[in-house]
Amino acid sequence: AQDVVAPTVTCTKAFALTVTAGFVYGAVEFLNNSNYLSRSTDLIGNTDGKKGLISFWFKINGELPVSYQFFYHNNSDGITVYRDFSSHKITIVCRDSGGVIRLKLMTSTAYAISSLWHHAIISYDMAVAGARHLYVDDADETNVTTFSNGLIDYTQFPHHISFPPLYPVMGCLSEMYLNFVEYMDITIASNRRKFDDGASPLKPVSLGATGSLPTGTAP
Repeated sequence: AQDVVAPTVTCTKAFALTVTAGFVYGAVEFLNNSNYLSRSTDLIGNTDGKKGLISFWFKINGELPVSYQFFYHNNSDGITVYRDFSSHKITIVCRDSGGVIRLKLMTSTAYAISSLWHHAIISYDMAVAGARHLYVDDADETNVTTFSNGLIDYTQFPHHISFPPLYPVMGCLSEMYLNFVEYMDITIASNRRKFDDGASPLKPVSLGATGSLPTGTAP
């Protein structure tokens, strides 16, 4: 939803990520356990569902003895996107309203401290067998742990980007896109080009003022 990062903002600094086709993209750096973005109520128009399309850029600047929560609803149900502490793999876990894990995907690659930016894109439709994909840096990183048809409890709140002091992010995030009503087949390269330019190294592309360019509707 468009209002995911409001109203509580307690992060450090914003800066330019890169420039592509005349657009300048901002990024936020999270330095310590007091840096986060949070919304204490549910997202406007949010409902439980079976589809999801998520895209974000990340850079790992430091290590802490915890998992880094890029996006977080609730530990017992909802959706969590994180870098696992022990494996350093990018992971998504989606639960239903009863706390049952319906979807768990993780990358095959571990992501350690680096000066490099990475682009993660995830898409799934719980009602369609095989419709669950996780790409990082334009490479298929899909490692399926759990995939079971059912509604995902998207309406848990508060919503967090970084979750200190338990699961903070030590690094940078940019261009986070959260769409809980649409699925896109990101195995098709032209669909991934709606979120990055396909160059080496990858760079962001404009998602539109409301984030509507990738699918035609604002998330």
